[in-house]
Amino acid sequence: PGLAMILARLQLEKGGPALQTLLTTLPYVGNNAEYHAFLAGVLQREQRHGEAAQHYRDALQLAPHNGVWWMGLGISLQADQHLGEAREAFRRARGATGLSAELLAFIDRKIESLSR
Repeated sequence: PGLAMILARLQLEKGGPALQTLLTTLPYVGNNAEYHAFLAGVLQREQRHGEAAQHYRDALQLAPHNGVWWMGLGISLQADQHLGEAREAFRRARGATGLSAELLAFIDRKIESLSR
């Protein structure tokens, strides 16, 4: 899985089949939160938000304090029109640690727009 993630990162840069690489290796991942989150991000880029949300959830079960992953989950849930769940994911992101001021501002805007 670690090598697959490196290859997928290179493929993303070059326009290669990163998603296929990650999906092929998925049966061997086990409890690798980073892998699930990375796969979720690639799925999100492909507009496959339902699948992305599930992999963000898998990652967050293993590492529940990652604000970036909560934000990613919120983005995919909002794209799939699960607005209440998206708002809650953004709130969880807001309460997590390690987010830049720019990301916090982005999250605040999302929470505000979903609260209307």
